Amino acid sequence: MTSLGIQMKRLKTKKQQRFLNNSFFKIISGMFGKMKQLDLDQEEEEKEKEKEKEEEEEKEKTEGGEAEGGSEEKKEILPELTDSSSDEGPNDREQMGDFASDFDMMMQRKKLERGYRRRRKNVDIISDSDDLIADLMVDMRNAAEEDRELNLKGEPAIKKLSVMKRAQNELLKADLQHAFLDSGILNVFTEWLSPMPDRSLPSLKIRTAFLKILQQFPRVESHALKASGIGKAIMYLYKHPKETKENRMRAGKLINEWSRPIFNLATNFSAMSKEEREQRDFEQLNKAKRISNDGGSTPARRESTSESEDTPRRPGDPGWVYRARVPQPSTKAYVVRPKWKSDIDISKSTKKGMSHLEKQLQELKRNRKKQQRAVKISIEGNRMAL
Repeated sequence: MTSLGIQMKRLKTKKQQRFLNNSFFKIISGMFGKMKQLDLDQEEEEKEKEKEKEEEEEKEKTEGGEAEGGSEEKKEILPELTDSSSDEGPNDREQMGDFASDFDMMMQRKKLERGYRRRRKNVDIISDSDDLIADLMVDMRNAAEEDRELNLKGEPAIKKLSVMKRAQNELLKADLQHAFLDSGILNVFTEWLSPMPDRSLPSLKIRTAFLKILQQFPRVESHALKASGIGKAIMYLYKHPKETKENRMRAGKLINEWSRPIFNLATNFSAMSKEEREQRDFEQLNKAKRISNDGGSTPARRESTSESEDTPRRPGDPGWVYRARVPQPSTKAYVVRPKWKSDIDISKSTKKGMSHLEKQLQELKRNRKKQQRAVKISIEGNRMAL
């Protein structure tokens, strides 16, 4: 067979398959349509039978006197039960409208219940975090109290070390730090960082960990600092001679940060001008240094000292000493930087050129370094002058 014949056969088979598929689809769709029609007919017949039964029951119940109220209640409830018992639901439009309105009401109730549950869940989450914070603070207080009792007995205080890891993990969570501050965690910090009854410092691990935690905490209000006494505990560590250098630096930074809002000091030094910085440095000097900077306490003394400094003393003058004296150190605090007398930029270094003599000396040094030989000796005996 030729290739054209093969292609024609393939086309015929494809057409036959399409025809079969279409015919099969038509048969199946027709069967489904008939089945639906049969179901609808059956439902209509059942509804007619139910209506006839209801009418007969109504006639029988109207004859009785006391059964009328119960029959009316059943009439209100039974139609909904019979309508909902069918698989595809009622076909009457009015009943469909009632069913849709009931469905909408049910969905609204579900939405309200979901919103209520969400609110309750949020409340549960907040209460869980509050319980966690309260439990942790109670455990930390108990550990601090037990360590003090152990220290009084002369035993090693290790209760705080056992709680420290858990406390550190919870205190470093940024979303709980504000809640910790509101719950009064600074009072617990004061108990942990305060010295023991025998005046010894707490463990170095505890001091280092809690100073780092305090540096990562948000800004603390001044009233909270005063009420908790954490500032005194940090100052005690800052001034203690046995405290490490790193912890002193951390404590100093905390004290500096906490004291600025109290004394209304600006924290941004880049925004201050040069004159403001100089005036601030001068105001922070103590009174003795200010007097020494001014040259004395009275103007008469200043004039006398200035005159004596200008005119050197000679033999026979008052105040002349006939021997050498040890120079006394100056007690002045140099705040104002003196101005430059020259405008030359020192950072730019200029290279000087070499003179003729320097070049000749450099050449002589190079020649001395070279190995000068009259005859080049070869081990193999090549290129030897005979």
